[in-house]
Formats: sequence, C-alpha cells, structure tokens
Amino acid sequence: MIHDLTEIAVHLIILYTPTLRYRKRKGKEDESEDEEENEQESTTFSDDEVTQFSSDSEEEQESSDSKDEEEVSGRAMTFPTIIKRWEWTSSSVRAVESFSSVDGDNIFYTNYWNGYRRSLSYDAGQSLEGAQRSLVSRQHDKQSLTLEHYPKYLSQVPYHADMMPCYEYFAEGIQHRTSLEEFKVINYNLPQSPWLEKNILPVLEQNRKLAVLELSNCSLSADDLTLLTKFVAENKTLSTLNISRTNIESEDAVKALASAFKKHPALRKVNLAYCSFAGGRGMMDKILGACKKCDSLQIGHKDFDSNCVEKIANFLGKKHSLTSFSLVGAPVDKDNKRLLSEALVQNKTIEKLRLHSNQLQLPA
Repeated sequence: MIHDLTEIAVHLIILYTPTLRYRKRKGKEDESEDEEENEQESTTFSDDEVTQFSSDSEEEQESSDSKDEEEVSGRAMTFPTIIKRWEWTSSSVRAVESFSSVDGDNIFYTNYWNGYRRSLSYDAGQSLEGAQRSLVSRQHDKQSLTLEHYPKYLSQVPYHADMMPCYEYFAEGIQHRTSLEEFKVINYNLPQSPWLEKNILPVLEQNRKLAVLELSNCSLSADDLTLLTKFVAENKTLSTLNISRTNIESEDAVKALASAFKKHPALRKVNLAYCSFAGGRGMMDKILGACKKCDSLQIGHKDFDSNCVEKIANFLGKKHSLTSFSLVGAPVDKDNKRLLSEALVQNKTIEKLRLHSNQLQLPA
C-alpha cells in the first residue's frame, strides 16, 4: 500500500510541477509588470517638493476651476531652493549688515574664539529655514490663508535678499485666489516696498468677501502703510484689522488711518497693539474717536507718555461701543491709574479688559 501511495505521489508531483513552475513564472512576470507600472506612474520628489505638491483623494474631488488654477500655477512656477539653517549661520557666506530685523543685534552671536566674528544666531537661521518652507507650502483652505512663524528667542523672521525666491513663489501661488475671507501674515519681516504693493494688495483687492486682515509684526514701511490704508478706506467687507507692532511715523499717516477706520461700514475689531503714533496726544484723539463704534480695540506702546494714557482713560469713560479693550506696553503712572479706575467704573459696555506690560503695581 505504501508503495502504491508513493507511486501515486510521484505521479502527482510530476503532473503538478509544470503548473507550479508556470504559476511562479507568471507571478514574477506580473510583479515585474506592476513594478514597471509603478515606476512609470510615480515620480521621486525631494522632501521640500513633497510638502509643496502632495495631494490626496479629497483634493481630486475639488472643482475643475481649482484644478485649472493649479495647473496654470504649476507651469509658471519654479520651485525655489531651500537654504538650510547651517548655510544661513555660516559667517563666511553673508554679511551681517545684509539682514534686516526689528530684533537688531539679537539675531547675531559673536564667536570669540574665531577673531570676534559675528554670524547669524542658531534661532535666526532656524527661523529662516522654517519660514522658507512655510512660504513654499501649499495651503489647501480656500477661505483662509495664514503665514505665521514664532521664533523661540526672536520676535520675527529676519529678512535677507536670498529669501526673495521663496517670497516670489508664495506671491505667484496666491494670485489666483478669489475666495479668501481671511488673510494673515504674522512675524515676517516682509521684503521692502514695492513688494507688498505688487504682490499682496492686488490679491486682497480681488477677494470681495475678505473679512479678516492681519499684517502683524511685518515691518511695514511708510509706503506700505500708505497703500494699505488706501485699501482699507476703499474696502467694504473687513470686520477685523490687525497691524500690531507697526510704526506709524507721520501725522498724515495717522490721520489717514483714523479716517479709514471712521468711515468703514463693517470694521469691528482693530488691533494696534505696540504701534507707535506720530503726533502724540493730538493723534491719539483721532485714532480713539475713529474706533468708538468698534467692538474691540487693542492699543498701546512703550513710548506712550502720560498725556496719551490720560486720553485713553478719558475715552474709556465716554460713551462708545467697545466690549473688549486692551492697553499693552504703555506705562501707567499713579495719576493715570486713578483715571483709568474711574473711567472703568463709569463704563457700561466693556466686558473684557486686558492690561499688559504697563508697569502697574497692583495690590497683592
């Protein structure tokens, strides 16, 4: 019986072996074909390109208009090279005076072991690399565009001319955007005028439903501010404007901004925190008066003198629509502390109050 079973098994192996070989060969051929198809269908990108051009199934369901816009942008745009942190911090490549930042010398460190040579700090170099990646990254939200960076030890991303390819890439990539309701750039030292005029303001003007605009800590020049004020004056949809940490260096600029605020039909939230004003208390009256119909106001600067703070206290004691108020950075002396207290007692509308960095000595 064993002999018969063995003989049967041998016959089965002989019969099955060609089929098995065929299946193995067929499987290898199929795998080879699959690999060839995958090689044809796939494209190898660098890490930076993957960040910019990655897509998923949800994006494939977007409208044909968006696809057309992306295709047009893809043909016209050349992906810029990302400069790495260590390349930024190399003291032998870029002169320290070629960088600009509100942080001044804080973006540098001095190497005392190498002839007292100054070079860009680690945090500044890291911020520049991260900012470049943010500039070239695709933003999928059709209603909101946000460009923000929060350095660890600095207040903003410095600017250098070698950043311009990334800024141009960012600007070119948003030219087709027409459905924006929010536009935010925070803590970027933007390229010098007329970059804002040529690349950003046209985009803002073509978005007819824009409600939130933030250009905070962007080192706007006098020309930038003039053009931005003109945009606000002609706009009818903005409800929130944040230009905090901007120096308003002329009385004419303050007057124009106050006029734009006062005449705007929809503006409800204004952030002028850490903004300096030319003209002192006279200009303070104009700004405060222009914001009395707003719901929220943030204001203050370390250069505000006691007269400016007194104007603010008097304003708070009068009738206005504010439900939220912040006084930041402005020093408050003993007399103005009393005036603020009295004004807030008289006030009937403010529900949220913030006093920050005012050198106030409050009771324990």
